[in-house]
Amino acid sequence: MEVTVNALKVWRFLEAVPDSERYGYNLMKATGLSNSSMYKLLHRMEAHDWLVSYLDPWTEDFVGGTGKRRRYYDITDLGRELMYAELKSWRDLLRVKPGGGHA
Repeated sequence: MEVTVNALKVWRFLEAVPDSERYGYNLMKATGLSNSSMYKLLHRMEAHDWLVSYLDPWTEDFVGGTGKRRRYYDITDLGRELMYAELKSWRDLLRVKPGGGHA
């Protein structure tokens, strides 16, 4: 799977927010992705070992009365390494020399 801008958005969000806010609905709001796009991306990232997910074991609080428990996401070590490498390559690509040329 290619690292996409949306994958970078997910990683950056997960790095920036507390554990208690790392669930799908907040990811959708932060990235602007639709429900189906977000969950497809999360499943692909998890299948590639870039993310892990878990159900909240401490509460019986079900999401919106649907009977589904809230699923939380976190970045794996592999995902974190890829994220930083990808961000570095983007920064290098976008670096501009004074005078209008590229670095």
